[in-house]
Parts: sequence; C-alpha cells; structure tokens
Amino acid sequence: MKENLLSGFDSTGYYQFRYIKLNNIQPSINNSYVSITEIEVVSQHTGTNYCTRNGSVATASSYYSGALADGVPQTPQQAIDGFIDTQTNHRWTNDKKESSGVLGIWFRIDLKGVRQFNSIRLCSGINEQRCYNFDLLGSNDDINYTLIKQCRNLPFPGSLVFYELLP
Repeated sequence: MKENLLSGFDSTGYYQFRYIKLNNIQPSINNSYVSITEIEVVSQHTGTNYCTRNGSVATASSYYSGALADGVPQTPQQAIDGFIDTQTNHRWTNDKKESSGVLGIWFRIDLKGVRQFNSIRLCSGINEQRCYNFDLLGSNDDINYTLIKQCRNLPFPGSLVFYELLP
C-alpha cells in the first residue's frame, strides 16, 4: 500500500497529525451544552497518550468559567490532563450561552509536533447521557484540515467509559 501523507494516514495504519479538532460539535436536543471529561490521542504500539506529553495544549470555541465545587473553571486543558474525576469536576464544558443548535462549537488539541497515532478515545463523564455529532479532523498546520471521521449520534451512556473514535 502506498503512503498517503496528504490525508494523514500511512501504510502502517497510523495517522500523522499535529492538530486534532472536534468541529461543529452538536449535543443532543435535550442538552444545551457540550462536556468532555477526557480525550486521549494514543499510539497503541507504544501506549503513549500524546495529550499528556510534550506540553500539548487544548483550546475551544468557549468554556464555562463558572467554577464547580473545587473552584476550578472547566477549561479545555482539563480534558487532556490525564485526570478522570468521578465527580465530573475535572472536564471541559462549553459556555452555556453558546447555543446547541448553532454550528461552530469546536475543541482543538495542539500536540506540539506531528505525532503518529492510531487511537482517539473520548470520555464524556458520569451523569452525561447524551449523543454528540461532530467532525473529527486532523492537520499539520492548523489551517488545512483533513476529515478523519464523521461522528454521528455518538452515544455516551452516562458513565466513565471511553468511546474509541477510530476504526
């Protein structure tokens, strides 16, 4: 099989990107906000979660600045810190003023270099029963993005379970 670097997928079955973006995130109709407890970008060969290495940085279209019980705002960086809190105090949540019916809610990770990975896992958290629709994108320059996968009606059961986004 010939390597296709344009799409970011190579003959070894790994993706190679610096930036990962969940774009146009839409929660189910009954929920007006988006929340991610943890997201991991992993090389299953080495077991490396690149989100917690090399100073990776998460940004988003917005975040909820109201603090929870621990006094910490729900910033994007909380969703890639490797810490999974069973009380859901450690997560990213978009600003609730951002309407769920409007396209444009996004979450982006800068892996601080092109990384080779074959797994992206997402955990929505406890008490968060909902479905999400979004486009999973990859880029090496943060300008030109390649569609990795369209995620439609992605169910989250309301428990701390990771959902594998890649085939």
